[in-house]
Amino acid sequence: MTRLQVRIRYCVRDFWIHPSLRGWSGIVQRGSHQVEIQLPADPEQFTARPHEVETGLRPTPSLVDVATFAEPNRDNRTIGVRLFAVVAHLDRDLPLERPKNPFEEEYGFLAKQIFDEGQTLCDTVAYDFMRWLRATTHQAWLGPVAEPPHQYGRGGLYYADTDEGIFGIGPAQSLDIKSSQLRLEAGSLDRLVENMTSELDIPVAQELLADAWHVSSGADVVDFDRAVLLAAIACEVHTQEFLRQHVPAAHRELLEVALRRTSTLSILLHDVFQAALNMSLKNSDRALYNRVKDLTAQRNNIVHEGRCRPTPELRGGPAVIAQELFDWLETCLPTSGGLDGRQ
Repeated sequence: MTRLQVRIRYCVRDFWIHPSLRGWSGIVQRGSHQVEIQLPADPEQFTARPHEVETGLRPTPSLVDVATFAEPNRDNRTIGVRLFAVVAHLDRDLPLERPKNPFEEEYGFLAKQIFDEGQTLCDTVAYDFMRWLRATTHQAWLGPVAEPPHQYGRGGLYYADTDEGIFGIGPAQSLDIKSSQLRLEAGSLDRLVENMTSELDIPVAQELLADAWHVSSGADVVDFDRAVLLAAIACEVHTQEFLRQHVPAAHRELLEVALRRTSTLSILLHDVFQAALNMSLKNSDRALYNRVKDLTAQRNNIVHEGRCRPTPELRGGPAVIAQELFDWLETCLPTSGGLDGRQ
């Protein structure tokens, strides 16, 4: 058996540490494997990029100085970590002697398998490290959901005993293809500028829906539970806003009484809608009404029972359901209208 190491460096949004943690390392046991997390000891550690000459990219510093409030009776010294490394230690069958081209024939096949195994271990531990760090420190700028760190430069496979490098591999590049319906249209941009000129507040419901879209499909790691919560709240807020905007003056006081007594979306979209506007989603589009009820049921599962799996499954996803309800509200009455919230 040959003692090998897979070393991967990661670039992250700055997370803050006490200066005494420079150069810290810790071992995470994953099954029979030891995976080591390494923090940089100085700004130059982990910064080298083997393809620097080819690309002209400037190195990213591993450590940066940060400013904090001067708080009494506290050591306020703080530095930000921008790069860290993870090393997977593996014992595998691989010849000690490296051929001139390590990618060729049986040696290359085995070496690539070992590297892929080690990289998977490193990626998993790096992601879990950032999730635990975010939850423990509450450093809000680390993102609304735990985002996996991105590989920095090339990762390498090494002989552990001699520190001889076998080969290095950089991160793969990919192109994410999306629908043209996501683009900003001329009319929407004109309305956006008008709203900005009027110094209108951005509608809360629209921002919540945008957040639901982000955690549903825009984040590096999709977070279904947060998408459900955000989409359900966006629907409740927008529905109540719509009712208040369009209810006849004679029914406004009764509407406020009803809204104080319930915020259940299915009741708002049928019973309250029917009483206030003489129409409802249930009567207009029963299929969408049932999907909105499923969204509300899953929201309640999360909030009241801590159950994360959708029952029944939310067809299209929470953000899609919310967007369809927003679209229905835009057209259900002749006087309906508002800021374009399509994502």
